[in-house]
Amino acid sequence: MPEPEKPKRLKRTPDSDLFPGPFAAVWLSFLALFSTSLMFTLFGEELDFISSIGLAQTLGLGSVALLAARRIPPPHVERIGLRGFPLARLLPLLCLLPVVILIKEFDNYIGVLMPASPAVLELQAELAELTRIDSAYAAAQTVIVAVGISPLVEGFFFFGVILQGLVARLGGVRGVLITAVLYSVVHFPASGAPGSDALVPLASGLTVGALLALARLGSGSLLGAVGLSGAIAAVYLAAAELSDGAAIAGFNAPGEHIALIWVLPSAVAVLYGIRVLLRFAAQSDIAPPVPAPTPQEEDENNGFFL
Repeated sequence: MPEPEKPKRLKRTPDSDLFPGPFAAVWLSFLALFSTSLMFTLFGEELDFISSIGLAQTLGLGSVALLAARRIPPPHVERIGLRGFPLARLLPLLCLLPVVILIKEFDNYIGVLMPASPAVLELQAELAELTRIDSAYAAAQTVIVAVGISPLVEGFFFFGVILQGLVARLGGVRGVLITAVLYSVVHFPASGAPGSDALVPLASGLTVGALLALARLGSGSLLGAVGLSGAIAAVYLAAAELSDGAAIAGFNAPGEHIALIWVLPSAVAVLYGIRVLLRFAAQSDIAPPVPAPTPQEEDENNGFFL
């Protein structure tokens, strides 16, 4: 009697036709970038900066994500990861939060080796002015967009739709890497950094994108990626607002580098979180079996995406 086939694991390379593949993932990401930019241009003059970002992401990125999700075969909930996750996985997710310290210290080193150009410094000053929180209304608005809307919409698109298709087709490592690259590329234009000044935003996007993908796979839930993304945004907002009472030199206060008393524990925590989530991810199925589409489903999906 033949032995039952073992389920495919994250560490193995699968063979699946699950949507989207690499080509579809790339052009969907650029379509999302174009749609979001278009929405921001249309509403940028009518609304303030933060509101324009929230509306542009909801209409632009959100609409592309919903269209792409139509091509994902059932069970949709399991594939996208719209479910809870075990409480035991909360600790390693929280251990990834200190990555903000490591990213900022990398920024500090790059700033010493390759000082930012005057154009980038001017752009950073303009962005700081546009996002300055000077009232309770502005604070609520910023929190809603940065901690709520952006993590939810981006999480659904990159780590619900794009990631599940790439991991199912290419395996865990390549699926995570490509998703992180697309996440970084789509976020990069917001920095406006040319030449060598692009090193920090691209590296930051790759790092955060990879960790969010790992959070999705390691927790088994899209909530892991969305929650971590929102928590990272909340840390940045809190650091900016508490720069007087809770100042950390080199992070949210003037200083060439962050003290090792902050950097070393942060590195240990992040490495621990990665190690535990990798173990959880390696024990998880890549995706449920793909059922054969009905003739009606084939007709509905025909022509939407390659």
